[in-house]
Amino acid sequence: EELWISSEWSFAPDNEIYLLPANIEMVFLKDRKNHLEIVWVHKTLETNLRQSYISTPEEIIEFAQKVGFPEQGIIMRPDEHNMKEIYKDIATLEELLARGTYWLKKSTKNTIFLETDMRAHRNPTRQKAIQKATEDLINTIHSLCPQCGFPWFTIRDTKPWLPCQICGLPTELPLYRVYRCMHCHYEM
Repeated sequence: EELWISSEWSFAPDNEIYLLPANIEMVFLKDRKNHLEIVWVHKTLETNLRQSYISTPEEIIEFAQKVGFPEQGIIMRPDEHNMKEIYKDIATLEELLARGTYWLKKSTKNTIFLETDMRAHRNPTRQKAIQKATEDLINTIHSLCPQCGFPWFTIRDTKPWLPCQICGLPTELPLYRVYRCMHCHYEM
């Protein structure tokens, strides 16, 4: 196997809009033949991270409809902090209601905890982000060095910071970007 590809993700507060969660998808390609490792990171504010305490079967149905179940998976627990009793991979609304109703009857607080399943195979929003990250990675691989023709001629560095045209103070925008070849180290 000469080519390997994998992905990883993280959810974290966005560093520009602090109250919103950001989905950060990373796609990694390893080309053993050419001794090349390429990583592409895609960040989006489009997430479907939702959590809620539920106290009735009607609220279970409402939560499921809001998140797009069953395409979007749901994880159910008796309590937010209970990591021993977790129910995942629920396939139907009937199954969701049956498990939820059972746990509601068992609950000392008369609530259960539902959250969207953030694993990629149960999360259409993450699947779109992974697709976008992979497309960006492929486009970057096709960006050839003007000097030697090696793939992955892309931004390697930025020079801070572009001054504000009004006050002259630095902004968060880069002054310029440096493209560099990983093979011949040509820069522009």
